[in-house]
Amino acid sequence: MIEIEKKFILTSAQEKHLKNGAKFLGEKVFTDIYFDKNDYELTKNDIWLRMRDKQIELKMPVETEGKKSKMCCNRYEEFVLENDVRQMLNLSKGNDLLGDLKNSGFRPFASITTRREKFKKDKFTIDIDACDFGYSIVEIELMVDDKTLISDAEKQIIAFAEKLNFSTKAVHGKVIEFLLRKSPEHYKILQEEGVIVG
Repeated sequence: MIEIEKKFILTSAQEKHLKNGAKFLGEKVFTDIYFDKNDYELTKNDIWLRMRDKQIELKMPVETEGKKSKMCCNRYEEFVLENDVRQMLNLSKGNDLLGDLKNSGFRPFASITTRREKFKKDKFTIDIDACDFGYSIVEIELMVDDKTLISDAEKQIIAFAEKLNFSTKAVHGKVIEFLLRKSPEHYKILQEEGVIVG
């Protein structure tokens, strides 16, 4: 599946409006530890390797014809099965995935604990996240199973946000904001590589 999401910074009034009529799906707290090599081999290519609690996950950007979305939606394919993660990273089978990642030069560069409230409104999944470093963000997302549906999903997210009078300008995701605050050198490298726009 391909995840199409748009991030927003909302006022408390906007958040209340968003929640109105939405179905509450639950709340959880989780910790993400992000990994890369010393040369930032993955993140320079907008590839995100993380361990969420004890599950290793890999998010790879999905490119379609033409340039990146002008709507500033994120498009990622997620890999959570160990064999898929190994294949995408060209990592041979060893003892355990985390140990093999460390032996291959991957090291943690960020640890973020998040309290997430999840909602469903119309066809959209809504995550309201409060991070342990003082950053709060809302993600509105749709899942599609084919690249040909990406553009339409982006338009639906933007139309939904505009109907609620949300600003659709680009905002930082959690890990990008973390790097801005905690690791400006890494942040600057991602800017230079075009991963961070604006």
